[in-house]
Parts: sequence; structure tokens; C-alpha cells
Amino acid sequence: MGVRPLLGRMPALAVLGGAVILQLGACSGTSTPAVSSPASTSAVVTSSPSPPPSSDPTTKARDDVLAVYRAYWAAQVKAQAAPKSKAVGDLSRYSVDQALADVRATVLLFRQQGIVMRGEPALSPSLTSIQIADPAKATITDCVDSSHWTPVYAATGKSALAPNQPPRVVMDSTAMIYNGHWVIRTSVAHRDRTC
Repeated sequence: MGVRPLLGRMPALAVLGGAVILQLGACSGTSTPAVSSPASTSAVVTSSPSPPPSSDPTTKARDDVLAVYRAYWAAQVKAQAAPKSKAVGDLSRYSVDQALADVRATVLLFRQQGIVMRGEPALSPSLTSIQIADPAKATITDCVDSSHWTPVYAATGKSALAPNQPPRVVMDSTAMIYNGHWVIRTSVAHRDRTC
């Protein structure tokens, strides 16, 4: 999904280029400064082994869904940075149905209008629900921050961003199992909900 809408007639650009799509998420919060303890000359640093990968199927599914979500976004960023290339092919590994169609429509529009995306969005996805039983499905909410991911006209470098677009947008996405692995099925940007 993508980029903040560039033109009024681009509903498929569910923000950040329909495929420059923004995800949902809770992007708010405050950070707490780290507290350091005084150094000790007699302290011995030991490392503990990493915990073994979880054998819990739900935990593995959660990790797989978030990994495919991030891969889906990486493929979008790549495709929208070079809409004339064949980079759109990567998208079919990570998305199907409406999510794939929206990104492809955005890339086609960018190609026709000479627009490319520069930079990349900041994502903060969280899994809001998951069902591993048949049918396997999951819901992801993200706050996509496109402050450093902007559409420009390739020929001039001038901004192609429509006015008054919020740089941070909530995205809701769904995932499902397709051909034996998780894929993103839908990804909708809520332009009226900033995060």
C-alpha cells in the first residue's frame, strides 16, 4: 500500500502510493531515557546464550507474519523507487489479492506520470490478531511514517505530493496462508487517522 495520495483520482493509493502504502500502528508513546549504573572495575561481563527458537506454533506464525509484512514493504519501496523496472515482480512473493493489485496500480500510475519515491518509510507494525487454524489469518496495524519517503517527478526532482497530506498514517493489513506461506492480502491506509 503506499504512498500518500498524489492525485485526487487515485483511490487505490491507500496512502503512501496505494502501494506506497502506510501501515497501522501505534506510533505514539514516550521514550524513557536509559539509566546507566556506575562502572565497576571488578565487574565481569558474561554473555548468556540466546534462547532457542520458540517451538510454539503461534509465536512462529507471529514472527512469520511480521517478517512477510516487512518484506512486502521493502518490495513496495523498491518498486516505487524505480517504477519503470521489473521490481514489481518481487511483490507477488509477499502479497496477493487487493494488496498486490493496489501496489501494481500505484507503480503503473507512477510510471505513466514520471513519479518516483525517494527515501523510505518508517514502520512500526504490531500484530493485532492471529489465527493459525484453518483458515490461517492475521491482522497487522501499523503507523507508517512517510516523512522521509516522498514522491517526486523523476525529470525535475520536484515534489509530486498532494497538498495537506499527513506524513504519518494508520495502516490496517491482513495476512493469510497462500501456497504454504504467509502473504499480505489487504493493506488499507486510513488517511483520516494520524498516529
